[in-house]
Amino acid sequence: MTALLALIIIYIYTTVSFFYLQDTLYDYNINPYDSDIVGENRCVSMIQCYMTVLDRGLVLGGGIGDYTEQLHYLDATQKYGLKLAHDSTFHLAVKVVLLNILFGIIIDTFATMRESGKFLRNDKANKCYICHEGRFVFEQMELGGFERHIAQDHHLWYYVYYLVHLRFKDETEFNGIESYVAYKQK
Repeated sequence: MTALLALIIIYIYTTVSFFYLQDTLYDYNINPYDSDIVGENRCVSMIQCYMTVLDRGLVLGGGIGDYTEQLHYLDATQKYGLKLAHDSTFHLAVKVVLLNILFGIIIDTFATMRESGKFLRNDKANKCYICHEGRFVFEQMELGGFERHIAQDHHLWYYVYYLVHLRFKDETEFNGIESYVAYKQK
């Protein structure tokens, strides 16, 4: 959702670039030695302008301001002010705020996944799968402790064998407990 918001905000900056700053999005690195025409305007159509602002604005360190041509204040005062506001707010809104929000979401997601994995590993190592009692209870009360309990009393494979047994047994021969377990299994 945040990535969609970022794309919409970049589209708004593209609109301003296309209608007011189109001539500043000029790339002189295209055909520098091959022909008499050096460079190319990278904002001829709206889609080309959007792709240029998206690509160059996110890749370059200072945002889209690093890619556009520099203007002199005395030559075009209004255009200079618009370009200054456009480039600086793009850098602050997109590069600083939105990208840090996206990176924060990614880092938070990985931290949540790591925490849930840690919880599951701890639960597997310290609780009985069948009765869900903790290791501490068995270490205090039983001889042999938790390891003996999960190996003998509540050995997981015994329950798997029991479910397989129920699957192959005729339903008309079930007793009360077998009927209940078979019903819960479905």
